[in-house]
Amino acid sequence: MFKFILIAALVGFLLYILYNRFVKPSIHRSAGKTIKTNGYQLIEATNHTIAKTANMTLTSVVIGFILFIIVLLLAIKIKILLILLPISLYLIGQLFLLSNHVKHTKKQQLWFNTETSNVFLEMVDEENLNFNLLRDVIAVKEVKSVQKTRGLLYGYYILDLSNQQIKLPYLLAENHANNYFFDTLRSNFKIEVESKLFPII
Repeated sequence: MFKFILIAALVGFLLYILYNRFVKPSIHRSAGKTIKTNGYQLIEATNHTIAKTANMTLTSVVIGFILFIIVLLLAIKIKILLILLPISLYLIGQLFLLSNHVKHTKKQQLWFNTETSNVFLEMVDEENLNFNLLRDVIAVKEVKSVQKTRGLLYGYYILDLSNQQIKLPYLLAENHANNYFFDTLRSNFKIEVESKLFPII
């Protein structure tokens, strides 16, 4: 019983931290507007999109922890419940995907010129990059989760340039203001799709 209370307390504390980090700061903000400067549109994931994704992810994580606790408490007597263990771990793993994709989204800023298809990518860890979406991109690949979990699908696009790869999380594509950019991508390239259990960037 003490172990159950300890686990529940740890889960509650973890969810509190995640709520304050990803969800709370975005609750009262709008879904975002299209930001343009010098003919370039900012391709971004809005706070609204991140908060919505975080809410859905945390719901899956809570369900995963509940299943995990059930397995810990009852699997000794009811062996068949062990089948729930991989499912619970998969749901809990969504937490790491959320952190990974949000972190990647925030460390780069992509600007797209809808007239010329030029792209300017500002990056925190690397040098900024200029390229043309139609002329300089050699191939486009899509990596996504094996399935949707409670309506949530994690994944990202890989843009292959001559000497570099650019990865764009689904969080960007879920912002409707970015539709033109991703429609241009889909209509001009044959996109190879790969499924992974955990599409970590």
